[in-house]
Amino acid sequence: GDLDLTEDAIIIGVGAPFIDANGIDRVFDIQVGATVEIHTMLIRGGEATIGAGIRNEGTLTMYGGVVAENTGVFPEGIMGGSIGGGIFSDGTLVLEGTQVRENSADHGGGIEIVGPGTLDMSGGSPMIHDNIAHETGGGLAVGTGATATLTGVEIWRNEAGYDGGGIFNGGTITMNQGEVNENTSGIVGGGLVNYFGGHVVATETRFEENTADQGGAIHFGLGQVGPAQV
Repeated sequence: GDLDLTEDAIIIGVGAPFIDANGIDRVFDIQVGATVEIHTMLIRGGEATIGAGIRNEGTLTMYGGVVAENTGVFPEGIMGGSIGGGIFSDGTLVLEGTQVRENSADHGGGIEIVGPGTLDMSGGSPMIHDNIAHETGGGLAVGTGATATLTGVEIWRNEAGYDGGGIFNGGTITMNQGEVNENTSGIVGGGLVNYFGGHVVATETRFEENTADQGGAIHFGLGQVGPAQV
């Protein structure tokens, strides 16, 4: 099964290390109360309903490294869907110079953050790219009550079947000096879709060549329950 981290740990990769779950289960499960650091590691091959690569319910900091080729799966005949193909977090998540790429799930193909979780992503060449959500949030999904701070992050070539090819937001996002480019969605918000009273502040951030039926770059959804600003 997955690698359960129930206590504080530091994992340091040397050379070009990787952990491949080979489709048996997710890779890492960081549980409540654990504070974990992962340095320079490729995490791939996970399959799970929630957080196929990593499920974080504690505090996780990644320095460098890649989370790639993980797949969210969900039993047939049951209502719902998989979430967080690369990473799912309702805890504290810090990504420094980390790439999240080529993951898939029904919601949050690359990363899914739900309340009260927080994401702080920055550092050298942080990227969320080439992830797929069959429904919403191809690259990143931020749920109600969750917060994401993205500094210098490139969000490229992600896809969503329905809404939010690059980003699906129902929480609070602060973006600075980033790029949201070449993302696609089947219905609305190729670059970013904002729902449910979500709040977005984007400074010195470029939205280019994103596509959708409505709101190729940015779409603010109907039926919001609070103020939405960008």
